[in-house]
Amino acid sequence: MGWRQCFVGIAGILAIGIGPGIGTAKVARAAQTRIDETPAIVTPDQNLINKVSNALADDPALTLDQFTVEASQGVVELTGSAGSYSQHDRAIKDARRVEGVIVVKDNITVIQRDF
Repeated sequence: MGWRQCFVGIAGILAIGIGPGIGTAKVARAAQTRIDETPAIVTPDQNLINKVSNALADDPALTLDQFTVEASQGVVELTGSAGSYSQHDRAIKDARRVEGVIVVKDNITVIQRDF
């Protein structure tokens, strides 16, 4: 138990001792506010990275491990390699379609393989 939980617990005990009706509401409010259990915070940039990564993963013509996705204030940077110009173009288009993307920086290298 952290000191914050302990403080809330002591405050609740003291509030109960004040009198009927008064302490109950304070304890209920104190129990609902758990300072140490805040949800994980996802930054807008991380949220955009997740959305673009999901868009690339949902495209059957692409492999997600082909690309690295970075984002900063709506500017998304794709880095990696594509096996064809078609894959390159699809990755760029998939990223541009994501809500919140303003610009896509293209650092994708096309590596055409001779068969």
